[in-house]
Amino acid sequence: QGAINAGANGPGRSLDLVGFDACLMSTFVTAGALRDHARYFIASEELEPGNGWDYTDFLNKLAAHPSAPAAEVASVVVEGFYAQARAERKHNEVTIAALDLSRYEPVRTAYSALVSALQADTDEQKTTIAKARAAVVEYGKHSDPVHAYNMIDLGDFSRQLATLDPSFAAQRDGLLSAL
Repeated sequence: QGAINAGANGPGRSLDLVGFDACLMSTFVTAGALRDHARYFIASEELEPGNGWDYTDFLNKLAAHPSAPAAEVASVVVEGFYAQARAERKHNEVTIAALDLSRYEPVRTAYSALVSALQADTDEQKTTIAKARAAVVEYGKHSDPVHAYNMIDLGDFSRQLATLDPSFAAQRDGLLSAL
């Protein structure tokens, strides 16, 4: 956070956009760490191809329109990444998202409600959680579990829980609405 603060010219100031051209960085935790330091956050939920982002499009956009809104630049980054993946026929293998960090708190609140509901200590609930976890979209998978990152999609997890146990419907609806 010190480097981000320095980049934002000190505490209390905010960057328009922070992007990570790195694997597995679009997480709830990373977004939470950046929420007070940037308005938009761009990152991939999954492993990125070795060549990373196509910087040409968005650098040209910035050069031609230095006052382009951050949301517009974020969109150019995301679209450029997918265009590059399509050209390399890897479009089914990549993920990237531009997140509006000003919307983080409602997600955190909904996530906290889900966690509270999950804390019931019943055998049935443990089975439901295990079944939902087994069916959820996962990022950073590896054939050797020792090397897996065990990152899951929170929205999908809430859907899986509510499908298995309708008593989780309110938490699912709250989280999906916030997301």
